[in-house]
Amino acid sequence: MFWAAVLPFQITVVLLFSLVMIATVFAPRMMWNRMAVFGSSLGFAMLAFIPCFIIVGMIVDQFRFGEFHHATYADVGDFRIYRYLPLSAKKITLHKFASGHNAKYSIAETELATYVDDAWEKYGHHSSIPRKKAKRGEPDQFSSSKIFLKQNGWSLSVDSVVYEIPYAANGAGATYYYDRATGTAYHEGGYW
Repeated sequence: MFWAAVLPFQITVVLLFSLVMIATVFAPRMMWNRMAVFGSSLGFAMLAFIPCFIIVGMIVDQFRFGEFHHATYADVGDFRIYRYLPLSAKKITLHKFASGHNAKYSIAETELATYVDDAWEKYGHHSSIPRKKAKRGEPDQFSSSKIFLKQNGWSLSVDSVVYEIPYAANGAGATYYYDRATGTAYHEGGYW
């Protein structure tokens, strides 16, 4: 879950390190003592780290998280999403957040079922739950699907089916809901 903080941390470190180095290098031109400038700018950088980290995180998160629309799988450009999105998905709407994403897209049910079967074939031996216990069939009326669908303004018709792919021991995985009436798939994917 801490992956979301890595990029803002890296940007903040590079930014503050660059400012300290620039101030130190150009100190003699201003007739200042280079060591004094280095020490004071380093102290400033240490004090400014947390506020800068928060500001950089807020700026970066506007581009990484939120709602995104893509025409095809190839347009998504996020390896965390690619793990859970079938290649044949079209008209994709993504709601991305730090610990996962929710997706809505058009796909044929046979293509989604094939994708799920392939995921079990490739990664089933790593799954924390056996395939026999994975959801497949009618959506449970008390499942989390009602929550994630409602949060995104989406809904399932009565004629819908649910699929699950293998879940890692840390909880990473996805649950798919297919609405047969509209030919639309929804999934909630989680990763750590």
